[in-house]
Amino acid sequence: MAGWSVVYAGKQPEPRVRIIADAALAINEGRAWAGAPDSVWQTALPPAWCLVFLASMREGAHPNRSIPERDKLSGPRVARQPWRGCVKIDSLARRASSGLAGRLLPARMSSVHPSATIATTARVARGARIGPDVVIGEYAIIETDVVVGARCRIDSHAVVKRWTALGTDNQISSGAVLGSDPLDKAFQGDRSYLRIGSGNSIREHFTISRGTEPESETVIGDGNFIMTSGHIAHNCRIGNETVIASATLVAGHVQIEDRAFVSGGIGVQQHLRIGELSMVGGMTRVNQDVTPYLTHVGPTMAVHGLNLVGLRRAGLGSIEISRVRRAYRILFRSGMPLEEALTKVELEVVGPHARHMVEFIRASKRGVCRRKGRGKEKQED
Repeated sequence: MAGWSVVYAGKQPEPRVRIIADAALAINEGRAWAGAPDSVWQTALPPAWCLVFLASMREGAHPNRSIPERDKLSGPRVARQPWRGCVKIDSLARRASSGLAGRLLPARMSSVHPSATIATTARVARGARIGPDVVIGEYAIIETDVVVGARCRIDSHAVVKRWTALGTDNQISSGAVLGSDPLDKAFQGDRSYLRIGSGNSIREHFTISRGTEPESETVIGDGNFIMTSGHIAHNCRIGNETVIASATLVAGHVQIEDRAFVSGGIGVQQHLRIGELSMVGGMTRVNQDVTPYLTHVGPTMAVHGLNLVGLRRAGLGSIEISRVRRAYRILFRSGMPLEEALTKVELEVVGPHARHMVEFIRASKRGVCRRKGRGKEKQED
């Protein structure tokens, strides 16, 4: 349908109303031209008053028939076009439910903000909502029931699947697939969701699934940097400002807390939790919960001390870091039974971060990793 456009003309009232839309969008995708007001699809004119013209821009098509220049609607997508090949379709009231007229006047249309920029080869389905200043690249696909917030950029060949919602200022790179069906044998095809916050960068060829159970959801927070060629499975909950490096595979129902750093080539077992401001080194096999503020490394995961770089970048001062260090030594280096060590930290170490470590460990259902790493611990300056 490339090279075709659609003209809607109301016979009454006078003066005539002419609205021109891109047929690649209006016919194939059932959505309004970005330069037309939303009321186009809710016109008060009876359908019988409407005339519909198809105008081919191909050279030589029906050269003896044209729309008078004075009746053309000027606009960024239609000005100075050689409109030819007009075809009149009468009595839309009798044809609205079938054929071309049914596609021209669908019951449900997408909502595209006039400031959005959509490549001509992109496909935006009816029922999608595209916000202000969104940029959608070549061959990208936006399915129905998708919401794309303001200033998002969706690069070429990315796919945003049904029941996915993106907040504002997200950058989705080429080949990413968001909201895919969960990789779960229990999935029955019911409606579920992927909800992505604002300010995220999701790089090339990363996939994120929606929830498995009916009306369940996978949630990605704000400000996350998710690198290439990995997967976040169904029903995961990713916090804010995390880093998930390339080739990382996060299984279902995993929780990653704020500002955690997950290095590349990692596999995270289902139902586990990775704590706030923790770091997991590359190629680590994550098969137990990762305690907040600590570094875990190795094919057989082990604790290698505090994530000092992350703590300092987060703005923790020397006093608070000292408290976290003391809690860590009681919990992981004293040799005390875990419950006894937790009670000791509660009684002797003050501060919100030490308290969060205790609460995280007490809430663990899969157990936290307490295995000691072989390397020498890095001391605070």
